[in-house]
Amino acid sequence: MKAHQLNRQESNIAPIEREIKHLVEDAAGALNNATDARHIQQGYIYQSGLGIARIRVTDNTHAAFTVKWPTRNQKHEGDRHEQEFEIDLAFGVEMLNSCTETVTKTRWTVTHDSNIWEVDAFEGNLKGLILAECETETPYIISIPSWIGEDVTGDARYRNENLSRSQQIPSPS
Repeated sequence: MKAHQLNRQESNIAPIEREIKHLVEDAAGALNNATDARHIQQGYIYQSGLGIARIRVTDNTHAAFTVKWPTRNQKHEGDRHEQEFEIDLAFGVEMLNSCTETVTKTRWTVTHDSNIWEVDAFEGNLKGLILAECETETPYIISIPSWIGEDVTGDARYRNENLSRSQQIPSPS
């Protein structure tokens, strides 16, 4: 069984998102117990080594503005500060339509050994890429489902903002 040590830390600035990210080897296995399918469109309005700002529209019913930036004392490759704000849907769609760097995906929620995984199947030029992410707020070792493949947590090519820019599925390491 594969495992990762996870821990969510709090900050005076913003909560720290801690996640692991893997390729999905067995899509049918991943989606066998999936619930809550959502259609997500994300557009990036700012990207740099200092962080990202994105717009997300989910199911054409909700919109959010999110800012992510690196932690100063990063202890895990998946650590980043994150703040998300709900915004007016019409405003979010308008902003999304002005973005030139976007990704579209369907996201399913999958529970495995009481851990919640989000499985993303990308569309368009990224069709065929399926990623799974797991976040946690408390330190413990999580079990990795059998349908999980290569750990790409530290591979920046698999970050949504970089996929939106390249519009290409990264070559295997």
